[in-house]
Amino acid sequence: MSSFTGAVTGSVAAAFDDTVCGWSLHGRLLRLETPAGCAAMLAERLVADEALGDGFVLRVDALAAADAEIDLLLGLEVGVHLRQADGEERRWFGLAVETTRVGRAGPGVRWRLELRPWTTLLQRRHDCVRHEDRTAAEILERVFRAVPGACWRLALSGEPARRASCTQYAETDWEFCTRLMAEEGWSWHFEALGAAEAESARWRHRLVVADEAATRVDLGTARFAAEHPTAVLPGQRDAVSAFAEHRFGAPARVTVGSWAPGVRGGHAACRESETAPGPRLEHYDGQGVDRFADRQAAAACAERRLRHFDLRRHLVQGGGSVRHLAAGAVFTLEDLPGPPRRLLLLRVQHEAANALGPGLARTLADAELEAGRYRNRFDAVPAELPVAPPAPRRPTAPGLQTATVVGVEHAWPMTDGALRVKLRHAWQADADVDTAADGVMQQPWPLRQPAGRRGGAWVRVVQPAAGSGWGAAFVPRVGAEVLVGHLDGDLDRPVVLGALFNGRDRPPYAASALSGVLSACLAPGAGASGEWVLDDTTGQLRTRLATLPLAAELGLGWLVAQGSGSTSRGAARGAGFEAATAGRVTLRAAGGLLLSTHARHARGGSCEGCQMDAAEASARLDRAQASALALQRSLQAAPCPFPAALGAGDVFSAGVQALQRPGAAPPDGQAAPQAADAWLALASGATLALSSGAEIVHTAAADLAGVVGADCHESAGQDAALVAGAALQLLACSGDASLVAARGDAAVRAHGGTLALRAQGAVRVHAQGGELRLVARRRLVLRGGGSSIVLDGADVHITTPGTLTLAAAAHRFPGPGRVQAPRPALPQQCTQAQPNWIEIEHHDADGQAFAGQRYVIHFEGGGTVEGRLDAQGHARHEAVPERVVRVDYEPREPLAAAPWPPLSELVQALRARLG
Repeated sequence: MSSFTGAVTGSVAAAFDDTVCGWSLHGRLLRLETPAGCAAMLAERLVADEALGDGFVLRVDALAAADAEIDLLLGLEVGVHLRQADGEERRWFGLAVETTRVGRAGPGVRWRLELRPWTTLLQRRHDCVRHEDRTAAEILERVFRAVPGACWRLALSGEPARRASCTQYAETDWEFCTRLMAEEGWSWHFEALGAAEAESARWRHRLVVADEAATRVDLGTARFAAEHPTAVLPGQRDAVSAFAEHRFGAPARVTVGSWAPGVRGGHAACRESETAPGPRLEHYDGQGVDRFADRQAAAACAERRLRHFDLRRHLVQGGGSVRHLAAGAVFTLEDLPGPPRRLLLLRVQHEAANALGPGLARTLADAELEAGRYRNRFDAVPAELPVAPPAPRRPTAPGLQTATVVGVEHAWPMTDGALRVKLRHAWQADADVDTAADGVMQQPWPLRQPAGRRGGAWVRVVQPAAGSGWGAAFVPRVGAEVLVGHLDGDLDRPVVLGALFNGRDRPPYAASALSGVLSACLAPGAGASGEWVLDDTTGQLRTRLATLPLAAELGLGWLVAQGSGSTSRGAARGAGFEAATAGRVTLRAAGGLLLSTHARHARGGSCEGCQMDAAEASARLDRAQASALALQRSLQAAPCPFPAALGAGDVFSAGVQALQRPGAAPPDGQAAPQAADAWLALASGATLALSSGAEIVHTAAADLAGVVGADCHESAGQDAALVAGAALQLLACSGDASLVAARGDAAVRAHGGTLALRAQGAVRVHAQGGELRLVARRRLVLRGGGSSIVLDGADVHITTPGTLTLAAAAHRFPGPGRVQAPRPALPQQCTQAQPNWIEIEHHDADGQAFAGQRYVIHFEGGGTVEGRLDAQGHARHEAVPERVVRVDYEPREPLAAAPWPPLSELVQALRARLG
């Protein structure tokens, strides 16, 4: 038999006999309960420490057989039973977390066991989790469920507030839970399950989380008296033999506050104790940013801290032999001077020792407690005071961190009205997110719930400038890596400091002189972006603004060929200023617009002179005005009765005055002149060309004047029209005036009034290969050299001082003739006979139909029927003449000949045919 089998057999036998190393387990003050299948042990001494808000620790010295495998108890639940004066047992249950072999004691071995609650397992795991939009109760239950067999109870009177973000970073699960419960003002302790509840539970001790309004377990009454020597005997009552009240100085006034981004002055609250004696000390805490959702939350925090200070002022301590005292329970202490005191137990320390006989007692002579006795010490406060745990210390951020911006779609900026974004750190552990084997998230999009309940809390973004209605806006795109800092080191208050390039997101420009801003709004390769390029290449400085997909670009300085998002500089295209777009362009200037190619000297990057300096254009208008006045004087000196000339000089004079008239001074009082009217001036130092692929329209609400210093040539590829609502004058002071139409008609019309063509010399009107028409509504006069021809209504008047010669000509019309006209076939109206019908089909030699081919069917008697073949080369007609003469088809272009098959195929086909 192996040693292990022998040990188990011996342990089972000892358990069956209810003895350990010859000592009986019955009738003992202390009894140790081990799990089934494990070695039985005889409890010698118990030192237990249980506290409200601190769990419990049980240290048990026990005896076991020399061959017992006590290490098998590690991780299992062990029970400790303390017999009370009335024969009932007070029970503790805990997990064996440490076993120590102390040494031999008689025939057995002395062991020391350390028992702790199941929350010890939470102390063994560190985690990094960000809980979003959950209450503290939901977060606790989520953490507790990670421990198989965990047992807990939440005794809460109301629904706690939701937390937008609650971060656990490099903390153990239990440290995080205790901090969370302390922030909510909840206390916690452990209780043993009843027999009925323990049957279905894995462990027989339960964590109880309670708020100040929770109902506490009432232990009844206890008396204050000197401890009786026979207190452990049946029929005797346990008593409290020592009692003391302590008074500590503590703040009587608590003020807490926190600056909030959306509220002027932040949230603050103050609470003051009405019963605190002594000086009114104040506890002030104004650290942190956005710690409180509103003033009510700040007031609740101040109230919890004040209650904790009040507990310290009313602390009482005692000791005795009352064995049923438990942390978190209340009892009534009687026989004190004065009325009975109802107390809430904050901490209880138990000590008990079994009576194991004088032999073993000498072996264990180092015991401080007399064998067979029990004693305790406790801390308590008046039961009417609400319990508030001390303010916990929050862990601080270790420094700057990086995170990924998440959203519903890659590269789309996802933000709220305050330009906040959602983040996810690489260290975040979340069951709702797909992660890789190393726990790092594989895809930052899409979010499971786009409404904002998942994917991280809203995080503010640092801007280059920010103010009320002004500032710069920088919104990181989804999938971008950003640098994250924390306000006051609070992990729940992150802020985005900037964005980073990485191996997945490469810089838009090469590591050279190129710099700037590129804003991509869609997924990579979608071709939509906006960019600002600053090129610092030596001797070729340039700035470029561009947007896609509706291409629009503005270039300053050197113009270089460079595609959107490209990292390379192409060939030089020019220098200066360039604006180009695939869409539309609008320039609006309410105070005037000057477009000029006349250079101005520059100093320090700015042009000298005034902004609206149009001196060159004004000089040209002066010269045009002088030319117009000279034209008027030439017309007035002409001997022929020309009509009065237009006032073109007045038009140019008005333009000169508009350019030179001073406008209003700028608002700051400086002397820089501005245009008096909203005029538009185009001034060119060289050639000015206006070209359009379609129409060019010139309109003027007043007058339109044009003066040319040399020749003026106007031509039209099609029609040219000059239309005037009143008078239209074409004048030539010296030389000829010609109106020529290379193709089509040349027409001069006067829709109202008189049309006059006058010349000092000859007037020549030619019609090249066509007709010459002179048309008047009532009267047409042709006058020249003293002769005239007047067409007045139906009369013709010819007047000449010399000889009138009339020429005549003859035109022969062809005589009568006969031509046979085509006659369509009419339907037969014979009721006795069946109507005639005809069907035609037209195919080529290969059977391919001539779809859509026109045809004409000729019948006897000259009748015809026309139409087109359908897609099958077929046509049918009903009620037609009886006899058909012929069918004529429309000639068609021959189809391209199909290419010959390869020679190998022809040879194979020939062999197959010849056999």
